[in-house]
Amino acid sequence: MQNDSEAVYWQIIAKMTPTQKLEALMNLYWTARQLKIAGLKMQYPELTDLEIQRKVRDIFLYATN
Repeated sequence: MQNDSEAVYWQIIAKMTPTQKLEALMNLYWTARQLKIAGLKMQYPELTDLEIQRKVRDIFLYATN
């Protein structure tokens, strides 16, 4: 059973155009990458930016459910 906020969420999604949905998806994707970069920098402060970028690329490339 859905709560009120979840029902509103799905109503908003249903009203979005495919382009809006794609834009929202891309925003979520890039936000997730930025969060992963920040987390890795905290966890591995000794790594260079290039090493962090490679780790993030691999994490997102090989991610599974």
